[in-house]
Amino acid sequence: MLSGAPTRGALVLRRVARADAGPEAGPRLPCRSAVDLGKVLLEFGAWDEADAQVELILGREPKNSQALTIRAGSLLGRGKAQEAVALLQAVSPGSNPEVDRIEPTFS
Repeated sequence: MLSGAPTRGALVLRRVARADAGPEAGPRLPCRSAVDLGKVLLEFGAWDEADAQVELILGREPKNSQALTIRAGSLLGRGKAQEAVALLQAVSPGSNPEVDRIEPTFS
């Protein structure tokens, strides 16, 4: 769980996302806001919370390449570089052309 300022930052981002989405959005973040929150959580090193956002996004958009990128960032943060690269390489080139430029340099 996050502590201190990161928690406040994540809560503020959630409130802003809900306000942008309007009252009909209820407690669910729109995918775009969930992606933004996932990125912020990665910056704070909140791997579990970032993964939770990924699950929410993929539940609505199963091929969302940004969500997969967040998951890869979470894996990297946990020291699982090979898994992160494998995940990114599995993304179809049409959905995320940046993946083609990744060249793993570890064994």
